[in-house]
Amino acid sequence: MKVAVLADDFTGACDVGTQFLSFGMDVIATNGSFTECDAEVIIKSSGTRNLNEKESYNIVKNEFKNIKKMGFDYFFKKIDSTLRGNIKSEIDAIVEEIEKTECVVIVIPFPKMGRIIVNGEHYLNGVRLIESEIAKDVVMPVKSGNLIEIFPNALHISLKDIRNNLAHEKIIREDNQIIVFDGETESDMIKIAELLKETGKDRIVAGSAGIANYLYKQNNSDENRVMIVSGSCSEVTLKQIKEFSKESCFKNFEVLDLTAKEIIEKNAKINYDIGDKDIVIKTIRDRSEINESYKLFKEKKMTISQGTKKISENFAKIVKEIIEEKCIRNLIILGGETTEYILKELKIDNLKLNFIIDIGISVAKSENMRYNLIIKPGNFGQERCIKKFYTVLKEKKL
Repeated sequence: MKVAVLADDFTGACDVGTQFLSFGMDVIATNGSFTECDAEVIIKSSGTRNLNEKESYNIVKNEFKNIKKMGFDYFFKKIDSTLRGNIKSEIDAIVEEIEKTECVVIVIPFPKMGRIIVNGEHYLNGVRLIESEIAKDVVMPVKSGNLIEIFPNALHISLKDIRNNLAHEKIIREDNQIIVFDGETESDMIKIAELLKETGKDRIVAGSAGIANYLYKQNNSDENRVMIVSGSCSEVTLKQIKEFSKESCFKNFEVLDLTAKEIIEKNAKINYDIGDKDIVIKTIRDRSEINESYKLFKEKKMTISQGTKKISENFAKIVKEIIEEKCIRNLIILGGETTEYILKELKIDNLKLNFIIDIGISVAKSENMRYNLIIKPGNFGQERCIKKFYTVLKEKKL
């Protein structure tokens, strides 16, 4: 998971950064460029808190353009939990740059800090924000504490919608480009985070650090998952997998045995409803399947070289799809050619080798800090090495 966060001042950037740190993620807060940093979470201040609306609009618009080009998985626009700053103009700048099918979700509540939203109205420790001391800020006074007034064209999700399970249908049915949520309790925040994940509305979110605590914890829930990928036909690897299947931990795995035909014809059916299971995905179960693959190549008028290349290419695409769908960060890849194609699909050009785990095998981290990898050539490794690899990644012995 790669997250870009844009705050309107540097203290706000560091504030939301603590939420990501608590999940064990790599975080960089910068006053420079997003392109100059390499971490799972990059947080930048736009420095627009005390600028006028036009200036803040232009700056945020340009920043968001750059973020889109870089291909982050998620974007979070940090908004001050007491609505200070140019909230309206900065959200408008983002909406201007998103597709018509996309939307910006605004979630301001931070119940732990006494900030709640009821019927669109912001309350600070039980007092309407517009009547509080915060509203009288000398440099940047709050002009309105009502989000429905600030964003009149937004879809409003009320407490009733959240608590009576009405919000899901409402969000799917409407096509507003801005959605504003109420929120009063921690339970409301958990439900909002789950709802955004379920509806796919978690990609572009604006709000306080309060929702970040739940939203990205939710997204991060699969990041302890381990995926074992085998494209190797070597007898050594096949025996190692067979030995690993005898381990007690193997019952916690979803095993995907793909055939050459499924891979080449791109019709493999992948079950994503696997709970918190780890994954083993293979292109071959035993050596007898090799001859079946050769027959298939002949039917498809392919040479053995062309057929094996096509399997490697398509298999790598399937693996990438699963990695992205399940937010997988921990990979054990068995087989040299398989590794090359998978790294290419994941756009990994460089690996940092951390330490040796077996003869000729090391634990590595991708240069973009997103993946932990153990890569094993087909004929390498001791008989029970996969259990050892799995334990290292699963228990974070990195």
